[in-house]
Amino acid sequence: MVSTGRRRSADDIRGSAYSPPSPKIAVAAAFLQNTLDQAFVAVVAQFALVMLLPSVAMQLMAASVLLFSIGRITFLAGYPGGAGARAFGMALTALPSLLAFALGLGALFYQLAR
Repeated sequence: MVSTGRRRSADDIRGSAYSPPSPKIAVAAAFLQNTLDQAFVAVVAQFALVMLLPSVAMQLMAASVLLFSIGRITFLAGYPGGAGARAFGMALTALPSLLAFALGLGALFYQLAR
């Protein structure tokens, strides 16, 4: 996304170390940065879930990956429309991670209380 845009844009060909992205690739750069942030949170949440609830984690992980993918696609599709248009995709991306953290914390407290 960004690398292809940089190759095709004279303003961006030198790279991000020399200037901020031009409007041609700004949306792609922001989308990829947000996806990296969300992917890190999702990986940490899924790892915690696998460690604390291995019996149910695989089914939840498959559903989480599917929702993450659909969320990212709808987030990118709504990006030109502003924050309101991106909200559904952002929620669909973040909610499985929040659920995984909540389930992980519940399992942790349950194991500590036993």
